[in-house]
Amino acid sequence: MNYLKGVTRMNGLKGTRRRGLTPVISTIIIVSVTISASFSAAFFINASGYAFTGFEKIVCESAIPSYDFASKTWKISIVVKNIGTKTSMISKVYANEVALSLGVTDPAPGNGGVDIPDDGVSINQGATTSLNIYIEQGGLSQPFSDLVGRKTLLIKLTTGEGLEFVKICELCPPNA
Repeated sequence: MNYLKGVTRMNGLKGTRRRGLTPVISTIIIVSVTISASFSAAFFINASGYAFTGFEKIVCESAIPSYDFASKTWKISIVVKNIGTKTSMISKVYANEVALSLGVTDPAPGNGGVDIPDDGVSINQGATTSLNIYIEQGGLSQPFSDLVGRKTLLIKLTTGEGLEFVKICELCPPNA
């Protein structure tokens, strides 16, 4: 009872022949789409990443101390360079863990100051700036009353984001 004898069966719909892509061609298409999508995503992430991932880093290139015998004041000249990827703002300066007064170039005996403004100093990317620390000897119980020659001074610069950068400076004897 095979009354369909002699009729060939077609794939799919009657009268049409469907042909699919070979597995090799479909794999090549999928791989090329994946690679192009990953390259586009990588370029987008790389381009937008620099806008959000800048960092602050400053380096104290030098700290040169000098002593004024008349006023018994140490003057430490510091050169600072910004090697980060964005502008840095020095907002606080410490010497031996004691906060120095901003904008003070003639401190009271036993105290210290630094010649940057009260709102800090801004250093652009790649730029160099200098600042001076003034510490007057004297005073009885002040933080710098016994600051004589051959002492080390730990200078710490704090940025607006709270990062701290340290420079150690050895003070020469005042009688040298």
